[in-house]
Amino acid sequence: MADVFISYSRTDKNIAEQLAVALEAAGISSWLDQHLQGGSTFTDVTEQELVDAASVVVLWTDTSVKSNWVKDEAQVGREQGKLVPLLIDGTLPPLGFRQIQAIDFTNWPKDTVPFGALTGALQAIMGDANSSLIVSDESAPPALPSRKSLIMAGMAAITLAVAAAGGLGYWVWGGGLSGSGNEASAEQADAKSIAILPFRDLSAESQSWFSDGLAQEISAALSRTPDLKVAPIAESFRFRERQQSMSDIGGELGVARVLDGSVRRSEDRIVVDIELIDAQSGDRLFTQRYDRPLADTITVQEEIATRVARALNTALDPAALAELIDSGTNSVEAYEAFLRAQGFTFSGEDGNGQASLEQYRRAQELDPSWSRAHIAAASNIVDGLSLASFSYINDADRAALSAEFDRNIEAAERTARSASERDTALYLRHYFSGDLNAALRVITRNTERAPEDADSWRTKGNLEDLLGRNDAAAASAARASALEPDRPHLNINNLYDARAYDEAEALYDATPADHRGSMLFLYQSHRVLLSVGRVEEAARLAREIRSYEPSRDSRMIVDIRQACAQGDRAGANALMDIEAEYANTQWQALMYLGRTEEAVEVMRPYDFAEAPFPLLELLSYPFFDPRPYPNLMAVMARQNIPVPDRLFFNPPACPPAKEESV
Repeated sequence: MADVFISYSRTDKNIAEQLAVALEAAGISSWLDQHLQGGSTFTDVTEQELVDAASVVVLWTDTSVKSNWVKDEAQVGREQGKLVPLLIDGTLPPLGFRQIQAIDFTNWPKDTVPFGALTGALQAIMGDANSSLIVSDESAPPALPSRKSLIMAGMAAITLAVAAAGGLGYWVWGGGLSGSGNEASAEQADAKSIAILPFRDLSAESQSWFSDGLAQEISAALSRTPDLKVAPIAESFRFRERQQSMSDIGGELGVARVLDGSVRRSEDRIVVDIELIDAQSGDRLFTQRYDRPLADTITVQEEIATRVARALNTALDPAALAELIDSGTNSVEAYEAFLRAQGFTFSGEDGNGQASLEQYRRAQELDPSWSRAHIAAASNIVDGLSLASFSYINDADRAALSAEFDRNIEAAERTARSASERDTALYLRHYFSGDLNAALRVITRNTERAPEDADSWRTKGNLEDLLGRNDAAAASAARASALEPDRPHLNINNLYDARAYDEAEALYDATPADHRGSMLFLYQSHRVLLSVGRVEEAARLAREIRSYEPSRDSRMIVDIRQACAQGDRAGANALMDIEAEYANTQWQALMYLGRTEEAVEVMRPYDFAEAPFPLLELLSYPFFDPRPYPNLMAVMARQNIPVPDRLFFNPPACPPAKEESV
C-alpha cells in the first residue's frame, strides 16, 4: 500500500513523475499508473491501490479537469476524506471539488514552499498510522541539551588528518566498487553500524558543497560516538549515484544501517529530509523533515546526528551524547566556510589545496575559539605540501606555510576542549616536524585506548614502516585487516607498504570479486602481483586501470611498472615523454629506468630544513636512497631511522639499457 495515490491526466505525465520522485526523496511512497489509457471503469489493480492509499493527490490542469477518469479518482479521495488537490497550471478544479482548499503548485519546483505545504497536508491526513511518514520538526523528539563543546572520542580527528596527509595516507581514489555486493555481510553487520550517503542537492541553484558537507559533518559527529561503527565518509560517497540496492551498499560497506537524505537550501531557509534505512531489508526505520531558518543550520546537523544515535541505541547518556555530537561552534558563517573548504577537498580535483586553505582561514577568523578549524587548517597545510597529495598547493611558499602551520597548532592547543583534541594537534606537530617517534607514541596511545579502531592501527603501521620497523608495521597492518576485513582496498595497501608481500598476495586472492572494483585496490594489487611474479595477471589489472583511472600520473606509473616487469625498457622509456604532474611520479619513473642521477635532482628541492616530512614519506619505498639529501639524513639520524644498506625493487626495475655496438 502506498502513502499517496497520484491522479493525473496523461498529458501531465512528466510533472506527475517528478512529483513522485520528490515524494519518495522525502520518505513518502507513491503510486501512479503510467500505462492506463483511460476508460469507463477502474482496473482491479488501480481500484485497489486507490482505496488502500492513505491519501489521494490530484493534479488539476486544463486537461485533467475534463477527464472523467481523474474526476472519478478525486471523488473516491473526497468521499474517504483523503483528497489533496494541487493546482498545476492555474486551472480551477471542476465543480464539486472547489470546496476543498487546493495547494498552488504553479511555480513548483522552483518555489519549494508548496511542496512543504503538501507534505504537511499529507501528514495531517495520515497521522501516526503510517510508519514511513515524515516526522516534522514539531513532532520530533526534543533535542538533547547542547553544551557547545567539541569532544572527540578516540582519535577520529587524527585519522582524518592522516587521511589528508598523503604520505601516511590511504588515498581517496576515483572509481568505486563494482559488482552485486554482499547481502550476507549486511545481514551479519553489527546493528550499531551505519553509513552516511551523500545527501541529494535539491536546491534551485547548485549547493552541493553544502549538502555534501552536511552529510560529512553528521558522519563525523556520529564517528565520535564510541559504540557506533561509522563507515568512512570517503567510502560512503562512492555510492553517490545510488545505482546499487541498499543491501548491496550496506554489504560492501559492512554496515547494518544507511542514512540517506536530501537538502534544499535557499537564501534564508534550509529543508533537510532524512531517512534511516535497514540495509538488509530496505525498510525505512524512520523518516524526518527539518524545515528551518538558515541560521539553524548547526542545530539541524546536531539534531540529526542525535536522532540517529538514539535510534541506534547508543550506550551514552543524553548529556554525554550531546557533547560528542556538538559541532563546536555557534557561528553559522564559520561553519559554512568550513563546509566549503571540505567541498574543495572532497571534490577530488587536483591542486585544490589553496582554495580549501582560504576557506579554513575564513572559518578561523569568524570563530577564533573553534579548535576544529585550527586543526583542519593545519592538516590542510600538511596535505598541501605533501609529495603524494592530490590537494597540493601550487607554488607554495613553504617557509610561510610552515610558520602558519605552527600558528594553527598553537591556536588548536590553546582552544582544545579535550585531551583527544590536544593529542590531535600534538600528532600533527610531531609529524610535520619530522619527529616520527613522537608521532608514533601519540598514535600508539590511541590504539591502547581504543584497540578496535582500525584506522589508528593503519596509521601506526605506516609510521612504523617509515621508521624502518618492518615487522611491527606488518603486525599493525594485519591487526587493521583483521578488524575490518571488508576494506581490502586499504588493507592490501598497508600490507604492501609493510613489505608483507606474501600476506598481501593472500589477501588479494581471498578478496571476493565484488570487493575488487575500487581503483585503489586495483592499483595496489597491481604492485602486489608484480612483486610476486604474477606478471601476466598484473597486465590484466593494468589494462583495467588504464581504462578507468582518471589520473594521468597514475596511469603512467602503472604502465611503466608493467613494461619494466615485462622487460620492455623501450616502452617504459617512451612513457617518460608524458610530462608527470607530480614530482613523486616523475621520481618513481626515473628510478625504475635506472636514471638515478636525474631522479635525485627531481627530489633535491624538497630537502629543506623546515617541514622535512615530504622526503621522509619516501622512506616507505624500498628503492629510495636518502643519502644525497643532507637535511633528510640529519632528521633520520635524530630519529634513529636506519639508512638502507641496499635498494631493491618490488615490482622489478627495468633491465639496463643495452650499449650500442661500435
